[in-house]
Formats: sequence, C-alpha cells, structure tokens
Amino acid sequence: MFLRGTLAVACTLIASHVWADVESGPKVGDKLAALKVQMVQDGKAADAVDVLPEHAEHPTVYVFLSAERFDRPAARYLRGVDEAVQKLQRRDPLAGLVIVWLTPEPAAAAERVGRIQQSLKLLAGHWTVFPGAVTGPEGWAVNDAATVTTVLSGGREVSARFGYDSVNETNVPDLDRAIAKLIGQ
Repeated sequence: MFLRGTLAVACTLIASHVWADVESGPKVGDKLAALKVQMVQDGKAADAVDVLPEHAEHPTVYVFLSAERFDRPAARYLRGVDEAVQKLQRRDPLAGLVIVWLTPEPAAAAERVGRIQQSLKLLAGHWTVFPGAVTGPEGWAVNDAATVTTVLSGGREVSARFGYDSVNETNVPDLDRAIAKLIGQ
C-alpha cells in the first residue's frame, strides 16, 4: 500500500512538472530578432529602443512576463533568475538580463513595473515594457499561454529557451544548467 501511494505521488509530481512547460520563444540556434522595447526607470517608460545591439556580444537572459498572468511565484522565479545572472556577471561583467513586460496597456505598465522592482530589488538587469501584442516582438515567438518565457543567448543566437505555464523558483535550476553549458562549466 505504501509503495502504491508513493508511486502515485511521484507520478503526479512528474506530470505536473511536464504540464507546466509550453513551447515559447525562438528555437535554439535561431538568430535573435530585434527587440524594440521601452526602458523603464522610476515607474516611467522611455521611448522605444532596440536593446539587442547592447547585449549582442555577451551572454544575456531575456525574460518575457505576461502582465495578465504575473503572480508571486513568477516573482520568486524572477528573483532566482536575477541571482543566476549576478553569478554569471561575476565571470563576465557585461552579461545581461533584460526583463520584458508584455502588455497591451503600456501607460499603466511602467508604473506597475516600477512597483514590482521596488519590491524585488533586482540587480542584474533592467526592466522594459513591450507595448503591443502579448505575444511579444516579431521574431521572438512568445506563446501567449506562457506566464514566463526565458531565452538565453551567448551572443546573437539562442542557446536555450524555457516556456512555463506555471513557474516558481524551482524552475531556476533549468536556467543555471543552461548557463553552465553556455560558459563551458
């Protein structure tokens, strides 16, 4: 009886982990497309700029967040991503983190992002807003069913991608392993 109960719990945990993954983001090996977003600072959005050239020659993590589906577990994931990128920055100070808030309402987005940043106090990168389709900029293939899409690049090419319907800090080791592989550890 104990063995059957343990097996049932294990199968449930495995199934729930697989259920959370969704196809989202450009495919591994694809060239990165332009990423024209509005930088957010102090709750205000600047004019849209392409941030890709600034990050094109160094490892960068791009995190696309659905404004409609963002929650506390996603915030805990984001904090873990920030810590992973800080570790990477100790090895390569120009490594980056770009957080892209996906929303059809850009005016209110910058203020909300400012409040979230005040709470999380992330250090490794910068917040941006994509004022358009919740599927993100053209060429980034963000699935609107994903709460979070994370894309890792070692330059101008996708090294790894992760799409999550449901996410929390337990998903960060996936990114840690991808970063270690990228930098040859």
